[in-house]
Amino acid sequence: MATLLALAREHLGLSIPEARQKDLSAAAVREESPGLSHGRLNERRALLTRQYVKQMLSAPMAAVNLLRHAMTAIDFGGKVVHLEQDALAFAVDGRIHVTEIKSFACIDGQADPEKASATVRQAAVYVLSLQNLVESLGASRDAVDTRVLVVLPENLTFRAIGVVVDVEMQVRRLRRQLAAVPRVVDILDGVPPGTSLPAAPGDGALAEQVQSARALAREALSHLPPRFGDGCVSCPLFKSCREEASDQSLVTRLGNAVAGLCGGVTTINAALDLSTGRRQPANASEAAVAEMLVRSANAFAYALKVG
Repeated sequence: MATLLALAREHLGLSIPEARQKDLSAAAVREESPGLSHGRLNERRALLTRQYVKQMLSAPMAAVNLLRHAMTAIDFGGKVVHLEQDALAFAVDGRIHVTEIKSFACIDGQADPEKASATVRQAAVYVLSLQNLVESLGASRDAVDTRVLVVLPENLTFRAIGVVVDVEMQVRRLRRQLAAVPRVVDILDGVPPGTSLPAAPGDGALAEQVQSARALAREALSHLPPRFGDGCVSCPLFKSCREEASDQSLVTRLGNAVAGLCGGVTTINAALDLSTGRRQPANASEAAVAEMLVRSANAFAYALKVG
């Protein structure tokens, strides 16, 4: 803990004379409140997290200043999803700071790009959920710092180093993506009454039966908005949804990374029009996407010319 406090003081500039910590892990809370089911345990942990965060904001000098394994929540399409944070939350002077501790090493100043990107995305989810929590308590979301301290082992040793990453852009993007997730009731409203999926053909079904079932399933699902993405590869409807995304020239056909960068620009044609100036941005978000696309197009053209 002393090492962690030293890194927080050094990299985040926090004045932390001592750690007054509270462990809200499943094991710790179950020990205090035995007999709770899994669902009730998560609710209890979320309630405790809310209580401690409220104290952190209202009376920082008397409250705990370090939460371990807090339980927060986000709204995903109208459904509350609990998040077990493996991060730590420091509270100093009424402001909350997130710290992530990871086991992959930082070798010669460089960490594994894929693991580092996953850590940034994960931290953004934690920051957003904490922002939502403090807003529900009547505080500003600015009470949660978007600068995240990531603690890693250095050069395959047991010596820990800290790296500060600002996840503000990722949090904004995630907030926008969550706002676009349709609610289940809204999805059902768009499905005509009597719509049903056909029975799955058996192992010995004829090719004609399989084709017929596939066509009926595609017709039933055509009433729903496409939500194609990288995570769809293992889904039995992958090919159908991929074809639909291709037919509609959706940027999701190019992968989640591209779709995330394009934000509210959902079609490839619209993105190309923004990059060439054939379409004027309708808002600040589209203006930012257009600027990024123009830079990328210029860089690509320069690379072709030099190459």
